[in-house]
Amino acid sequence: MSRYRFIPHKENFFIILELRDVNEKLTQYSNELKNLNSEKDFLLSVIAHDLKNPFAIIVAFAELALEELKKTSLIKTKEYVQTIDSAAQDACNLLEDLLEWSLIKTDKIKYKSKAVNIQNLIAGSTGVTQAQAKKKGIHLVTDIATDCQAKGDQLMLETVMRNLISNAIKFSHKNSEIYITAQEVGDELEISIKDTGTGIENENIQKILQDKIYFSSMGTENEKGTGLGLKLCLELIKKNNGKLSIESESGKGSIFKFTLPKY
Repeated sequence: MSRYRFIPHKENFFIILELRDVNEKLTQYSNELKNLNSEKDFLLSVIAHDLKNPFAIIVAFAELALEELKKTSLIKTKEYVQTIDSAAQDACNLLEDLLEWSLIKTDKIKYKSKAVNIQNLIAGSTGVTQAQAKKKGIHLVTDIATDCQAKGDQLMLETVMRNLISNAIKFSHKNSEIYITAQEVGDELEISIKDTGTGIENENIQKILQDKIYFSSMGTENEKGTGLGLKLCLELIKKNNGKLSIESESGKGSIFKFTLPKY
């Protein structure tokens, strides 16, 4: 008598299905690990380069300021303190974006839907970015109906608006205007941030809209960035069941639009 047990054809079929299911899950876990490693490498790169520079500037110019104070040279000291202030703001903004990015990627931020008044949302965001706009003499023009409401997460949408307005200021020329509007399009609201700044090449628009490509460039006053702010916007708009689009032409400004469900 053979020592090998005969397995009916039907049982073979189910074993194959189970093995196939296990293989698919292993492939899925492998892809997820690759994505996590990619995100980790990017964050470490940002921390190693972009975050190190502002702190190096803060330390160096703080030492210079102290030396000038000993000589009672207030003019030079003021310049150094302004440089320290700018570098500290850059570092703070970057840390904030890194924190939010890591929370999103580890699914620690939960979507909480409610009625969001768009006029109040934009008023709060323009207030936060007003100092940045004032430095460049940029006027923020808004045209939003008082009863304009969207369905979404208030905190997430505040982050989106702050980043998009800040980005528009960064690439706008001095003494220009940025227009912020909202209109109904079917069952959705479309919010638009339009500037008349440097504009974006089409190939770079595609980089901005792709999840796995990180793109950054200098602003009109050599403002630095990591491209992380726009990636945050992409992620958060998706979580709010919306979509981001960009219309731009090099040298003629840009229009960033995103949709949200109407409340």
